[in-house]
Amino acid sequence: FTLEQWRDSRGTDLSSTRSPIRKSKYRVDQVLTSTMVPNGSFDSSVSGWEGWPTEGIMNRNDSLLDNGALRLNFLNNNTYDVHFMYPQSMVTLQNGEMYRYSFSIQSDRRGQVQASVRGQSQLTGPYNFWQRRVPFDTERRDMEFFVRSDRTEPGRIQFVTHHTDRRFWVDNVKFERVQVTELDPYVDHQLLVNDGYTAQSYALPEGCWSDVDGVLYSGSVSVPPFGSVVLYRVPSGNGCGSPTQGAVAVRMFLGGALNPATGQMTATLRAQGVLPTSEPYTAMGYDLANPGTVAAPSVLDGTGAQAVVDWVLVELRSNDGGYPVVERRAALLRADGLVVSPNGQSPLAFQNSTVAKHVLVRHRNHLAAMTAAPMLSDGLTLDLTAGTVALMGQEAVAQMGAYRALWPGDVNGDGQVRYAGALNDRDPVLVAIGAEVPSATVQGYLAADVNLDGVVKYTGSSNDRDRILQTIGGVMPTAVRAAQVP
Repeated sequence: FTLEQWRDSRGTDLSSTRSPIRKSKYRVDQVLTSTMVPNGSFDSSVSGWEGWPTEGIMNRNDSLLDNGALRLNFLNNNTYDVHFMYPQSMVTLQNGEMYRYSFSIQSDRRGQVQASVRGQSQLTGPYNFWQRRVPFDTERRDMEFFVRSDRTEPGRIQFVTHHTDRRFWVDNVKFERVQVTELDPYVDHQLLVNDGYTAQSYALPEGCWSDVDGVLYSGSVSVPPFGSVVLYRVPSGNGCGSPTQGAVAVRMFLGGALNPATGQMTATLRAQGVLPTSEPYTAMGYDLANPGTVAAPSVLDGTGAQAVVDWVLVELRSNDGGYPVVERRAALLRADGLVVSPNGQSPLAFQNSTVAKHVLVRHRNHLAAMTAAPMLSDGLTLDLTAGTVALMGQEAVAQMGAYRALWPGDVNGDGQVRYAGALNDRDPVLVAIGAEVPSATVQGYLAADVNLDGVVKYTGSSNDRDRILQTIGGVMPTAVRAAQVP
């Protein structure tokens, strides 16, 4: 059931909310093969996929999910009341091996789909050696399942739906052989219950722990009278060992990576494997509260809206004269704009209270932006992509369609974007490609990659030089755009 289906069916849990946390039974230690599903991203077509019966219409649709998805619309059940949808090519199964079956799913209505895997010897029968029912509705779900094969033979992954569950979108379909470690829930999870009249302090096992709100603990935790707390273990080195005083949830967009039509950013750096696993800002001279922090593998494995775009910095600034930095933390930015800790948690936890502090966000080749007013309480949500949060200065961010985003193009990191003159940001793009052949390109994690596609280009389509010119206005090459931050 989805939460909504459960409420409709049972009439209970009417005030419950859905947790964004989905913990896996396994940790992926190594991906042993590339995906065996051809055209699982549906970026240009749905070729390579088929379905039966023919009343099920499959087409590519941009309404939901990422850069085009496969939409199934099961129009009627004249032939059969169940529809089977699958790639035309089979996957390779080896007895005893573990596989990761992942996909994104969403719909404009409620229903269920059965995700299953069957061997070639099972194709003419009713059985699958693995299957799981997945609910769908208007909430996007990025699903990840682990399948251990009980046979060595070709196999088929498929999505099976009943005529009453007639329409859904699917995207980012992958099937990969992986090496995993099973996680012991009794080791990595704690449920602490206090049935007394006074607060109780409970000693925690060694390591770093997070509650469901992303607040980090180590050593011990205090549970209020007749209260409880759910904790789960997270990688250390991201703030544990120091008391957590405040937190803030931040949503932001980078203009270089944003697609205004979808309201999401491209995560090409991660897809190309050039995104560093540890924060890059200490090497750039920034003083961090979490220097050298490393992203959890499970976070970097995120897809769709949860795919990591790049590392960013979030700063707390005092409301005193000069707005001095109180605390600065490296964090990860997802495609949907949510800023998460290297462990994947939001709100972002700080050792200092966020009350009476301004929040400043910055990126290695975009202009920083800061809230105009200090926060009145801890745990607030700041959506910098909308116009509801006032920012310091004039035109502090770019307006891209319905969204606001940081201005791209500060290649040299001096807080200004220049196309011409001394200390301009255009010349470093030319230097990055060799400075001799303007049509040359270079790949990597580079500051000159203004649009964050993993490739530095000076000329041609999707080049980085044009983005700099657009940021300064696109008319006067000598114009300068400066960050509106102290």
